[in-house]
Amino acid sequence: MLKGLTIDSSVSNFVNRKALIYNKKINRKNLKKVELFPVLKRKKLINIVPIYSNQDKTFLSSNIDTLIMAGGFGKRLHPITKKIPKPLIKIKNKPIIENTINHLKKYGLDKVNVSIFYKSEKIKKYFKSKRLKLNINFLNEKKPMGTLGSVSLLNYKNLKKNLLIYNGDIVSNIDLKNFFQFHQNTNSDITICAKEYISSNPFGKLEYTGHKLKKIIEKPSNSSFINAGIYLFKKNVIKNIKKKKIDITDFLRNKMNSKLKINVYPLYEYWSDIGTLESLKQTVLDINKRKK
Repeated sequence: MLKGLTIDSSVSNFVNRKALIYNKKINRKNLKKVELFPVLKRKKLINIVPIYSNQDKTFLSSNIDTLIMAGGFGKRLHPITKKIPKPLIKIKNKPIIENTINHLKKYGLDKVNVSIFYKSEKIKKYFKSKRLKLNINFLNEKKPMGTLGSVSLLNYKNLKKNLLIYNGDIVSNIDLKNFFQFHQNTNSDITICAKEYISSNPFGKLEYTGHKLKKIIEKPSNSSFINAGIYLFKKNVIKNIKKKKIDITDFLRNKMNSKLKINVYPLYEYWSDIGTLESLKQTVLDINKRKK
């Protein structure tokens, strides 16, 4: 603006012409304030690689505890989940839950709580056999406790200031640093991740007044934001959660008219909910495309 440029000026006036090339051995000291690298293939954006320092990781791990909800039955994924629990379904040759934990580790969150119920011994056995360098605390539900009830099994006194709750059937490369910064900057008591969902109508939509046709819209689509199953809670919010079945959506509805500050964080990174056989197949296709 100071140079007299406007929103209509050519993008060539703004682009960085001294690009850095990303590789896994890149020296953080040479990056200055670079935090993200776009990854292109055949002129198409296929990924965004975040670059984090040890200071970033320490900051997150000192402020956040993590809980992965992995106790569900996964009935919509039969017959697969008749033999194994949903978190052990493999994506990229690794179970969903291991991919999630590896993503958390990138941000220094290597101490993870995992709530388990359905076929819980198989989840324990898997991590024991892998001998991964992980610090996992399993929360054993004696009966199904919903999507929030297992929070009551945590040692409240030892919790850090914030709790990250992550559904066990989510595949995402969400930038957790940005998510937490938003949670802090907005002084939220609860922050909910939301993902844009576009639904399309395969038919032509007719708009008319009385009986007179006004417009035909071919295959219209509607956009809305859905609950992405990733949350940040301030510690004090979960203090009095009782040891019973509680679903997180019911809890949020009950708190909407309270004094708690509940905010929504739009998620623009990759996200998929492995809830059905169709969504599982689509996720595998998506991941394979990103690899290519």
